Amino acid sequence: QQQQQIQQELKVLLNFRKESPAITAGKFTHFSPENGIYVYFRHSPKQTVMVAMNKNNQSVELDLVRFTQFLSAHRLAIDVISAEQQPLNDEKLMLKPTTTHIFNLQK
Repeated sequence: QQQQQIQQELKVLLNFRKESPAITAGKFTHFSPENGIYVYFRHSPKQTVMVAMNKNNQSVELDLVRFTQFLSAHRLAIDVISAEQQPLNDEKLMLKPTTTHIFNLQK
């Protein structure tokens, strides 16, 4: 069952990558790690993708003020794997422990 779940997640990621203009042809901008969290963006005129890596052993509320240049035009972050939606208007984003989150940002 675990193997099937991993295969399904990989399939979702590979399909997202194939269809994503930000990933296939976008620019890369990263921010230096803080408090065990590393964030970078892949962005194109058509799409912005945010990747947040939380290496902490507990969930963390990521303060988004630092990333305003990429987030100000967006209102929603959709996790590519789980499809969970988090609003960006409260300037915090919840990150699960020891997980890499890939968010497709929506206007």
